[in-house]
Amino acid sequence: MMPFFKKEWDSYFLTNRWLILLVIFIALGILNPFTAKITPYLIENMLGDEFGSLMGEPSAIDSWLQFFKNVPQLGLIAFLLMMANSMSKELQDGTLPIFLAKGLKRKSVISAKLLFHTVMWTLCYLIASGVTYLYTIYYWDQSVVQQLVPALVGIYGFALMFIIVTFCGNTITNSTMGGLLISGILFMILVFWNTFQSSKWNPLGLFNQIEERLAQDVLFSYGEPIVMAIAVMIVSVIGAIQHFNKRAL
Repeated sequence: MMPFFKKEWDSYFLTNRWLILLVIFIALGILNPFTAKITPYLIENMLGDEFGSLMGEPSAIDSWLQFFKNVPQLGLIAFLLMMANSMSKELQDGTLPIFLAKGLKRKSVISAKLLFHTVMWTLCYLIASGVTYLYTIYYWDQSVVQQLVPALVGIYGFALMFIIVTFCGNTITNSTMGGLLISGILFMILVFWNTFQSSKWNPLGLFNQIEERLAQDVLFSYGEPIVMAIAVMIVSVIGAIQHFNKRAL
């Protein structure tokens, strides 16, 4: 598995896609506190002092609220678009039979690519959160932020679920759009579930009351939505492996 992982790592760096992701997530890390700081001034200039005063003074909480808006949306979308053709490109280029002929197991191909996706997302997420943290403590008192680590872990897992589902969808459909479509369907299912039957098991619950959780040390269970996200990932991986084992190359 590790030689194939190394091959993934080398090919990704040779194409400079790593540089694009690095720029995107550093930019997001800078954008979060910057947006929080200038928003009251922008509103004041556009709508007047009265509306600007309603916003109040920005704080570290506002910076992290921007993080939880931008990274799971802009950052995750950029990551998915960069990684969405991971398996279909291998199948279309015909490079996999060479590795399989040398004794690499099909399950190891899936495992190596999933490990690579996880490592890359972890690095991107750490970069964005690290830059946000440094700029936030430069501008504001960070001690007012509550439950930051659990919230960060929860959103990390939520995004990782979509990354793995997209990859597995890409493997099953042999199509970039197919992988993105399957993750889009999953998102719509979660939205409908959250709309018509609120449940503590819905992974979207990780976004509920995020401002209250950051501002107050309120009791909130992260366990159930994370467990559900892990279950979705496991089912997706099993389905991708079973399909790939039966696929003729």
